[in-house]
Formats: sequence, structure tokens, C-alpha cells
Amino acid sequence: MTKTFKMLTTISFIAMAIVLTFVGVWAITDLDFSVGGDITYTAPEPKGPIITMGEYQGEAVEWKLIAVDGQKFNGETLPTSGIGTFIISTVNCIYITAYFHDELEMVEYEDASIRDYLKNEYVSTLNLSSDTTYNKIKARTMKDLAVDAGYNYNGLASSSHADNEVYDKTSTSTESDKLWLLSVKEAYEWLGGGVVGSDNIISDWNTYRENYQLKDKDQAYMSLNYWLRSLFWYQEDPFWEETIAMTVSTDGTLESLSDVSCAVRPAFNIDLSLL
Repeated sequence: MTKTFKMLTTISFIAMAIVLTFVGVWAITDLDFSVGGDITYTAPEPKGPIITMGEYQGEAVEWKLIAVDGQKFNGETLPTSGIGTFIISTVNCIYITAYFHDELEMVEYEDASIRDYLKNEYVSTLNLSSDTTYNKIKARTMKDLAVDAGYNYNGLASSSHADNEVYDKTSTSTESDKLWLLSVKEAYEWLGGGVVGSDNIISDWNTYRENYQLKDKDQAYMSLNYWLRSLFWYQEDPFWEETIAMTVSTDGTLESLSDVSCAVRPAFNIDLSLL
């Protein structure tokens, strides 16, 4: 075998190895494929734009972009303009729980103890007060948070509204919040992907139930409900009146709860050009 032949053979083997390497990487990152019919690989779902804000148990806290200018966001690249809505996505933080309201009495979201918790203890727990992103948040007024915040869960809220109807609450407060809970409508549209029509009825919540569910790092469903800010008042008799708040249950369905502690999953708005 001549030296020239040996050199050409070596170059051919090297070239083939490079080509096979690139083909393998391309297949793993971009395609779903099977090998010999026995081994199947599914490309992971895109996470979507994630930013970090705050810290918890030594870990940077991640927040996922779910809407831009009030419309569900499905892209993978962080936009550079518009008002973005982010919701907390770090798994460890979902285990932070609180009561919606400490007392069984009739209160609106603006008077519920969970609001005070989000503005104080929660901010401290996540070390947010000195965070540059937190200090750029565009706070929402209580009047804005009251719009579409009512929900007549299976006809329990009020006879003046249809079953499963979204409706406006009212507020005279002049306060505003940086962190807030999603309403049923916001969860349905921004997490689920549905659209509330002109009749304001949500009849197909369970169509998107997998989109609402919380999963841990191993993609196992978590055993915690999380709070929404939509609520109604329940009256058993003239002497028993309490606030019932809506939650997303562990299987992604809606559930109304009162005197229990659930996961806190806040959201916030920010001008995307500031990120």
C-alpha cells in the first residue's frame, strides 16, 4: 500500500466521522427519531422565554413569559417591546404556600390577606426588594385587577350571572400591586390557550387542563393546588358567610377552596424594552 493511498484512506475516514457526527447532533436536537424500532427519543418541548428575578434557597428564581400586551405568547424568543406578563416557574417556589384569607369572612381580593403576603413576606422570601428587574415592574392598579376577576363557578357565585360566567368586580382602591394572582380568565387564556367569547362563558376549561398543571423537575405532577384571584362569596345561613377562592387543582381542573393553604403562583407585568 503506497503512502498516497494510506493518506487518502485516512482522510476519507476522518471526513466520514465528521459527517456522521454532524448528522447525529442534528437528529438529536431537531428531530424525533427511533433506532431499530426499540429506542425512541422525543425532542423536548421548548421552554419559552425565561428570565430570572430573585433568589430562593440559593437558586435563581425563574419566571416564564406567558403573554404580551394581554395576548397569549407562544414564541421562544424574548420580544424587545410591549408589556410582558411573566409567571413564576421555579419548582421549589411552588412549595411556598399561604392562605387566601386568614379569616372566614366576606372579603374581596384587594382585602384578602394573600395580597398583603405577596407585598411583604413573599418579597422578602425571594429577596426581591433589591432586584433590578423587580424594581422595573409595572404595577397593576386594583381597579384593573378587578376587571374580569369575578367567576360564577357552577352557579354558586350569584344568581345574577350565568354558570361559569366571567364578570367584572369593582374596586375603589387607589393602590397598585407589583405581584398578583391570575384570574380564571387570565389562566384560561394565557396558560390554557382558550379565548373567552362575547358571552363571557368558559365552557371548555378542561380542554386545556394539561396546560395549567404544575410539574416538578422530573415532569411528575405536583400535589398542590395553586390560587387564582377570582372568588365568590358563599352563604350557608345568615350567620355563616365566607370568601371562596378559585384554585387550579392538581389535575388541572378548577376547584373552589377557602380555609386551606395552597401554592402561591404570582405573575407580574414589565415593559419588555427594559429587560
